[in-house]
Amino acid sequence: LHNLLDDDGWLTTNDVGRLESGCLVYEGRADDLINCAGVKLVPELIEAALRESLGRDVPLAVAKVPDARRGEGVLVAVERGASLETDAVRAATIRVLKEFGVEPGDALHVQLIDALPMTANGKLQRSRLTAEFQGTAAVPDAAQEPLKFDSILDLFQQGFPGEDVRPDDSFESLGGDSLTYIQFSMTLEKRLGSLPADWHRASVSQLQALTAGTGRSPWRRLESSTFMRALSVVCIVALHVEAFVYSRNHGAASMLILLIGYSVARFQLPEMVQSGSVRTVLRTALRVAIPTFLVVAAMQLLAREFQALPLLLVSNWSDPYAIRGFSFYFLEVYIQLLLFAAVLFSIRRVREAFRSHPMRSALLLLAGIVLADQAIHAVWNTDYLFNRVPHRYAWIFASGIVMGCANSLTSRMVAFAVVTAGALIAWGLTTATGFVVGGSALVLF
Repeated sequence: LHNLLDDDGWLTTNDVGRLESGCLVYEGRADDLINCAGVKLVPELIEAALRESLGRDVPLAVAKVPDARRGEGVLVAVERGASLETDAVRAATIRVLKEFGVEPGDALHVQLIDALPMTANGKLQRSRLTAEFQGTAAVPDAAQEPLKFDSILDLFQQGFPGEDVRPDDSFESLGGDSLTYIQFSMTLEKRLGSLPADWHRASVSQLQALTAGTGRSPWRRLESSTFMRALSVVCIVALHVEAFVYSRNHGAASMLILLIGYSVARFQLPEMVQSGSVRTVLRTALRVAIPTFLVVAAMQLLAREFQALPLLLVSNWSDPYAIRGFSFYFLEVYIQLLLFAAVLFSIRRVREAFRSHPMRSALLLLAGIVLADQAIHAVWNTDYLFNRVPHRYAWIFASGIVMGCANSLTSRMVAFAVVTAGALIAWGLTTATGFVVGGSALVLF
């Protein structure tokens, strides 16, 4: 027989609640909780918020359903007799879920049913809603099968199952998130040949108009950030092999650091804010650290000379003249900045600040990093390390985050002004300043 008491002698009910001001507040059943992208959602709280918006007597219920991308999705079942449009229910649910910290995207499903399933004593059977939805859902799992489509409208209808997709809808307006961004961008690029700037804000009809005459040109467009990343790498390699000298001030390396921060803000910050997890940044750090370690280890084996600091990827903290053989200080700084970002965004208040006010938070982060860098430099001059330590590059990394958080013309102009001012203060009127400022303008505008 199953023991109904826990180790302390309390009856195990599998209910969820909390103590608040001396009162025990009941929140629902533990097995009804919805784990959507790492955020625990209580169906009863969602239902209460929906009734505040749609009407207190609306016969609706919320249950969990499987979702390949987020773990579990949200099902809102409404009785047909309620005379509610599914669009109104969907819009209200999206607003409620955003208040709980979830961007549902295609993990939200609204279903009309004849009657809510209840037990003989009047309790809602959420498990039956889940089972019935799984039995009737005929839409292929977008994470399992590639999207096949005849038109852009078909693509959006498959990518956002259950949505009433209209020609004036866009990826952004339909609630697309970072989890579906890459799949959509790759699929669209195959059809269009190149991705227009801010394609996620373009309407279905605008994207459809771009399909005319595509697919014949051998030329492909690159996103400006990708172009600048490639150009920076070429310039750095050329400088090392003395093919040509683009700059004596290492502007390309600084541009790469700027783009690292930009990429974190643009692609990884939304997922961290939504899920509360920094695994996406840690995975990136590992993808850089593992091959770097293997290359350093292979070089040490060939040279028959062992040094621990390069293997641990921290040789940038040691006197460069004391390091024999090969070390990759730039990759070490890269990894250390990503670890800094992981620690920073593991703090809940930081994530909440970036969720509410991303641009303002990015500017405050930059200001704090600049002050911290100056304070550290006042007591520890790292010139003997050639300043190859993360806090000396952190302001560039944070400037990239500012750029990644700029989502309007005004905020992009502010970001450009910030980068320009920082470059002029750091390097003066040099080729490094020109490279970084010019590259930033290309990425932002």
